[in-house]
Amino acid sequence: MGVKGLIFKGSDILTLFKSNGESDLPGGKVEFGENQIEALNREITEETGLIVKIQDPIAQWSFIKHTGLRITGVTYLCQYLGGQVLLSDEHSDFFWLPLNNVICFEPVPGLGLKKKIEKLQFYGLRMFIANSN
Repeated sequence: MGVKGLIFKGSDILTLFKSNGESDLPGGKVEFGENQIEALNREITEETGLIVKIQDPIAQWSFIKHTGLRITGVTYLCQYLGGQVLLSDEHSDFFWLPLNNVICFEPVPGLGLKKKIEKLQFYGLRMFIANSN
């Protein structure tokens, strides 16, 4: 099981980049003995150094790795609380993507987050962003 975090700072989304240029969201594998929230908090701290408040799950996903292994996971909406981005070795760069640009950019290919974010705009994401400022 995997977890990812869609981290909002104001109306911007944290987008990470791997050394091959592929975009990513912070997250990773749920380790034995962890629940999803604990795992995501650990992964966000390890990969970004940020402090966040994990909110609701917004997407479930699944894909098959090149090895044939199926990976399933959940993406959670997260509110930035503090800290400066300090990247781990997993990522080479980052930027805060304005929500308006999500229409032009898919932070993680295959997760369908553009459509989910567009739907969430009608179901309270704007309220979440207003409350996170």
